[in-house]
Amino acid sequence: KQWYQRRVRGAVLGNCPGAVKLDGEVSGVQGLFIEMFGTLFLVLTVLANVNERRGHTNGFQQPLSIGITIFTIHMFLVPTTGCGINPARSLVTALVNWDFPDNFYVYFLGPLMASVIGGLLYEFLFRIHYDPPHQKRHSHSEDGTTEEPAQHRVVCCEKRTSFCM
Repeated sequence: KQWYQRRVRGAVLGNCPGAVKLDGEVSGVQGLFIEMFGTLFLVLTVLANVNERRGHTNGFQQPLSIGITIFTIHMFLVPTTGCGINPARSLVTALVNWDFPDNFYVYFLGPLMASVIGGLLYEFLFRIHYDPPHQKRHSHSEDGTTEEPAQHRVVCCEKRTSFCM
């Protein structure tokens, strides 16, 4: 109980636990790329989990895989950069402590670069594997009618759209 009270008191009065800071052996540019790759890993994981075209059903797998990803990123980044993969987290801890390191740009530029690169990578490189070409979406039966593939009908009917009726 006393440990918890000290942590809360320290956080409120200016000694915020979890403040980000580069390790002494890590330069600003190295920290920037470490933060960028850690955030990129998280961004790609989230985008892969929210892509409806992959056929995931809502359940525990998506939050679990994102949580495991965040845990893994923290295991590798905390010793080197403090793992500030979220700019808001880095900013708030620095504001509470009123301690802004010289290389604080690492914690804003790294995640910003990773989000842009991750979005572009997923849109143009990874997502294309789950987006069938237009010709393959419809199959023509012998009587000349157009039919949606079974997988598309299942996803559509789960959403209860009028298209399925």
